[in-house]
Amino acid sequence: MRRAVRFLVLLYPRSWRARYGRELEALLEDAGLRWRDLGDVVLSALAVQMRTWGFGKIVAALGLAGTLAGMAGSFALPEQYVSEAVLRSEHADRTDPIGSAAFSHVLRRQSLEEVIRQEDLYERELSQKPMEDVFLHMRQAIRISFPASGMINIAFNYDDRYKAQRALSDMVSLVRRELPDAEVRDGASLPENPVEPNRLLVAGYGLGAGLLVAVVLGLFLPSVRLAAALGLTGAMVVWGVSLAIPNRYVSTGVVAMRTVNGAASDREIDEYIQSLAAKILDPISLRLLIERTRVYGDGKATDELIAKLRRKIRIERVSGSRGEFSISFECGDPREAQRVAALLMSSVMIENTLNKPVAVSLEVLDPVSLPQTPLGLVDRWRRGR
Repeated sequence: MRRAVRFLVLLYPRSWRARYGRELEALLEDAGLRWRDLGDVVLSALAVQMRTWGFGKIVAALGLAGTLAGMAGSFALPEQYVSEAVLRSEHADRTDPIGSAAFSHVLRRQSLEEVIRQEDLYERELSQKPMEDVFLHMRQAIRISFPASGMINIAFNYDDRYKAQRALSDMVSLVRRELPDAEVRDGASLPENPVEPNRLLVAGYGLGAGLLVAVVLGLFLPSVRLAAALGLTGAMVVWGVSLAIPNRYVSTGVVAMRTVNGAASDREIDEYIQSLAAKILDPISLRLLIERTRVYGDGKATDELIAKLRRKIRIERVSGSRGEFSISFECGDPREAQRVAALLMSSVMIENTLNKPVAVSLEVLDPVSLPQTPLGLVDRWRRGR
């Protein structure tokens, strides 16, 4: 008991111990040490310590505490893994009647319930919710996209990487059952790393919370009240501005240009990219794209919206590569970004098929991606926004 009491007293600043230490020791020994008293003494010691600290120490201590708490809390969040598969089919388009029927069959309740039972998915959810809710949750975890002409990308998000792979393999089998010509280019992958949670981001939130608490506490310390007030004002302004800035996502695909004699020369690449970009970014083409995708509201393609869409599209050389160029689209919704980028990729491939020089061919190296994180401010500045 005596050792525990002395340790608790040591938590207080030296100047405080010199004046009140013996009294506190005697009080704790006489009253006896209970768990509730232990917490009260530790919090009291922390409060007294912080009254002797300058603003810098408070910020550093609480910023570190918030970071550690955020990092520790991130390990309590369930990890999420994404398994992906790529198929090729003549009916790889939602507008194709055969393809549309096949994808509807895969996503219908009966098919997904079969996969749920077969792979023992969502056991905890099924013990708490009806199958209808679990079915809807699973549908949201499935992504079917068409990154290029004739290509189908299927992805499934789950908290067990092995089950994610097995469940996706079952879905690929369902697609092939409905589309006999479907060829598996890449089977269901086994995810190596989780896509969520972003532990660094959660730790960053903890750091921000710790700094904000430090500033608020600083308001009650007379010696640093002005600095704390200024810091709090600045933090609130930055936080408010960050909330007012909408997230932006970019979906990107990569295409390689080949010639009969091998990789194209730099001049051929530049000229061909410029000719493709001019056709894809032509006002008539962009007007049709807006009307087809309804990416901007009701699909009415005004001159202002055509100009806006043109600014969000990038067709450019891949730095340091030979014969490769990227196609990307930016908007506020990640799935919409991927959908429009996929249509742009298809337009490029079709334009190449119809009007290409005899000695030129295009090959899709990377299908258009589903962006996981929004653009940072630096990246947005680099894209000229």
